[in-house]
Amino acid sequence: MSSKIGRYVGDDYYVGGTSSLVKSRTKLPNGNTEVALYAAFGGDREACLTFFEVDKDTDIIVSWRFEGGENCIWAW
Repeated sequence: MSSKIGRYVGDDYYVGGTSSLVKSRTKLPNGNTEVALYAAFGGDREACLTFFEVDKDTDIIVSWRFEGGENCIWAW
């Protein structure tokens, strides 16, 4: 996931596209956008989420984090 940091969001199918894995896009208090994605495989879709923060001015992915337990599988 760290390899996505610094990339233009439009170049990433999952974070910047219309993938069925996109759960939501939320505006953060700092003006950036947080994109929530379901895990690609395994686990409960609602319990296995990856979040990417996209800079409001540059559309560059600036951070990521995940929520979920040991039954979650992330494969991107």
